[in-house]
Amino acid sequence: MFEIGKTYKIYEIDADGLSFHSATVIDWQPPLLKVSHPNGGHVIHNTASQYFHRAELLQSAHPKFDMEAFFSEAPKQIDT
Repeated sequence: MFEIGKTYKIYEIDADGLSFHSATVIDWQPPLLKVSHPNGGHVIHNTASQYFHRAELLQSAHPKFDMEAFFSEAPKQIDT
């Protein structure tokens, strides 16, 4: 269900209702999900818990553009 190294938006139910945060998966041993947050902290979520709502895989709308590869290519000859 989860892929190590991928970033997910994780939804949980807390005292304020439904909340979410983004985190990168470090380890997945069902039902325990260990994630790393951008601030450097680590959290273990029990995905079988009644407070774990869902997780959505975050995907970039635009793939990373490799500028180095683009500029290192030799210009192509155009026949006219």
